[in-house]
Amino acid sequence: MNYKVEMKADETGNWIPNGMTFASHDEAYEYGMDLWARWGAVTDMRVVESENKVNYSYANGRLVPVTFKLRAT
Repeated sequence: MNYKVEMKADETGNWIPNGMTFASHDEAYEYGMDLWARWGAVTDMRVVESENKVNYSYANGRLVPVTFKLRAT
C-alpha cells in the first residue's frame, strides 16, 4: 500500500490532499511534518493509505519526484 498526506488548513475542517503519494508511511509522515512546519495555516495533519501510484520520495529533508521508465514492447 502507498500513502499520502492530508492537511486541515481552513475553517471548513475538511482534509485536503496535495497529490503526492509515497511508498511508506514514514516517508509521508516526515514530509507532512516538514510541510506543516513551513505552512502556517495547517491545523492538523494525517497520513492515509492510497491506491495512487508513488510519485514522490522524501528522504534527508528532500522531496524528489519519482520517474518511471517505459518498457519497450
